[in-house]
Amino acid sequence: MTQFANTSKPIASLVFLGPTGVGKTELAKTLEALEAIQGGFAKAVSLADLLVLGGCAAVEAAAKKKKASTGASAAAASSSGPASSLQEVFASYANGPEMDGKTFAKVAKDCKLLNKECKNTDIDLIFAKSKERTARKINYQQFLSALNGVATKRGQTME
Repeated sequence: MTQFANTSKPIASLVFLGPTGVGKTELAKTLEALEAIQGGFAKAVSLADLLVLGGCAAVEAAAKKKKASTGASAAAASSSGPASSLQEVFASYANGPEMDGKTFAKVAKDCKLLNKECKNTDIDLIFAKSKERTARKINYQQFLSALNGVATKRGQTME
């Protein structure tokens, strides 16, 4: 393994470039979480090694540990597997009791709600209709209303 002369300085500075919504922030948060859990391993294990060895499991474990350490919902942080209710989905995406439009669009994308009938623009319009006129975020009840709007736009029901 290559040794670096000054271990108190970073060996790299990373700049993530790309359009909105491609995951730059999530990648940075994941790398931060991986760095935090790396401290528990031998210092010889690099972040790159952890990503290669752990793959998605390491990323998920780091994200869960990060949520748990920052005081996020313990149920959401400790649950393994898919969410069993819409309340869990809302809690896992929302930062507190409310959700903004960008996060709602991420929920729609992650849950594969987008199709030919319901596009990103429709998601933004549905979000705008679901919130209070001057508000910037929606609560859980408004989230349910927005999901109902998405289902209607897709020609489906909320069942």
